[in-house]
Amino acid sequence: PDPRLCPASVCGGFFVGRVNRKRTLCADGSTGEECHAALVDLSRLGLDAATEAKLLADFGAGLALARGSLVQEDFGGSPVPTLVVDQAWRGVTGTRADRGRWFGLRSSGIACITHPCPELVRVKLNSLQRRFLHVLDLSTASDATSSEISYGLDSLYQGPGLIAYGETHRITGPAGSGRELVASEFYTKVGEGRPMTCGGFGYPPKPACADGEFCERPPDTCLLADGPGECQPIPEACPAVFDPVCGCDGVTYGNDCARQMAGVGLDLEGACSPAQECGWKTCAPGTICCNPLLGICAPSGWACTQ
Repeated sequence: PDPRLCPASVCGGFFVGRVNRKRTLCADGSTGEECHAALVDLSRLGLDAATEAKLLADFGAGLALARGSLVQEDFGGSPVPTLVVDQAWRGVTGTRADRGRWFGLRSSGIACITHPCPELVRVKLNSLQRRFLHVLDLSTASDATSSEISYGLDSLYQGPGLIAYGETHRITGPAGSGRELVASEFYTKVGEGRPMTCGGFGYPPKPACADGEFCERPPDTCLLADGPGECQPIPEACPAVFDPVCGCDGVTYGNDCARQMAGVGLDLEGACSPAQECGWKTCAPGTICCNPLLGICAPSGWACTQ
């Protein structure tokens, strides 16, 4: 919160900073470690007045996260820096360690009979970094009670997902190596319900995504014929920033927003590799030629005889 006493729009409101980043783009186009937002617009969340007031108090106490945009909005004939919130997430325990990063978590839809199992997808907030996560520890580094942990896991597996703050470590098991996230705080979504799931084999079949949405599947699943995913909105516009990613269709997109606008899954960060000829066939995006005599392609990174 901004405790300064001076004319409205100059003071009051909040100082806002992007998590996992050292710099934040402010409403006036400048950048800094923090930006000033005189107003916070929560209208898109559809909350009642009491819930909005509680959420603003949580923001001021550092107990909540907001996903949104810093823009200049007209207020009394003058432009006022405003934080327009699309999503809000509230901390469950109210505690957080000094070191760590913020990650969005959701189920990968993968079930295993061995350990470690890539049962979760971990997305580093304000980044294109996506990885499989094999173990989530909500108890060791937090003050969470058993009921709070159950609430967090229910939000993760039965609700819209979870945001966790913590550090990741390498682990090993019978199935090889994996990643564990030890969280000192975790956040559940305020307001909106769970995104609709899509894809995946099951009965009854999952409905198709609505108009204006596409099925966003976890990374590294381009070769699955019908992998599970979640319906996400197709962006209406994208920034003119060149940060290439490779789509599951083998096309290099200028940035991840352009890939989402095309409704295509993410194969990898960076430009796509040229398609490889493999004997009598051409390998699909994300695969390499393992045996040109037999025309055998395999996912990139697999050990094979060329």
